[in-house]
Amino acid sequence: MTLKPHILFPAIYAFLEVVLIGGCFATIGHGAVCAWAYYLMFPAAFVVPDVYVIGFLFAFALNILLYAVIGWLIETFLIGQKRKKL
Repeated sequence: MTLKPHILFPAIYAFLEVVLIGGCFATIGHGAVCAWAYYLMFPAAFVVPDVYVIGFLFAFALNILLYAVIGWLIETFLIGQKRKKL
């Protein structure tokens, strides 16, 4: 069984974001961990209004969708090209 990029990329993103947000709560909102959690919200944070928890959850969902599309594109074009050559 192989891991598909359209599942792997969003899973890695979600894991990193949850770990960083947990670390941010552990440091009571101070430090580099919170900065990493904030910057990991980009690029979807550019299009989401900064409205407390709703904006955070919407940016999180958009980024998961973004990484799923990127994984699907990689799977379709790069891996699919390799299969056609074989």
